[in-house]
Order: sequence, then C-alpha cells, then structure tokens
Amino acid sequence: MEQAEGKNERIEYAASLSEFNEECNWYDKRASAFKQRAQRIDLCIILAGALVAALPIFKPGGDPHWSEILVSLLGAVVVIGQGAQRIFRYGETWPEFRLASESM
Repeated sequence: MEQAEGKNERIEYAASLSEFNEECNWYDKRASAFKQRAQRIDLCIILAGALVAALPIFKPGGDPHWSEILVSLLGAVVVIGQGAQRIFRYGETWPEFRLASESM
C-alpha cells in the first residue's frame, strides 16, 4: 500500500514539474518575443531620430554649408549612440559583469 502511495506522489510530482516546465517555457518564449519587438521599435525610433537630424542638409535650392552638414551629422551620431545605449544597456550591465568578475 505504501508503494502505491509513493508511486502516486511521484506521479503527481512529475506532473507538477511538467506543468512548471511548460509555464517556464511559455514565459521564456514571451520574453524573447517581447524583447525582439521592443528592439525593433527602438531601432525604428533611432532611425527616425537620425533622419530628423540629417535631413536638413538636403534642402532644395542650394548646397548646404559645411557647418550645417557637421551639425546634422553630429545630431545623427548622438541619436544613434544614445539609441544603442538604450537598446543594449551597456551602462547598466557592465557593473554586474565587473562584480561577477571580481567575485570569481
């Protein structure tokens, strides 16, 4: 009788573990999908910001002055750099890597 109860407990435990693994997989897939969507949206925002900064040098009816070109390019570089920082979060992750490295 005890063997049957122990077997039932193991079966219930295995079933609950299976459900837990399925739930973990569901959350993992959702997290990956949402991360990809967020990064795509961020890239679109970055590109739009860079275009806003760079488009003024393409004005009709005349060549842009070198200072306009420089200002537009610097604006685009700032937007792209800040966007990359936002997506990849280097400023947030390097302390964690440093702490892990030092604790090893």
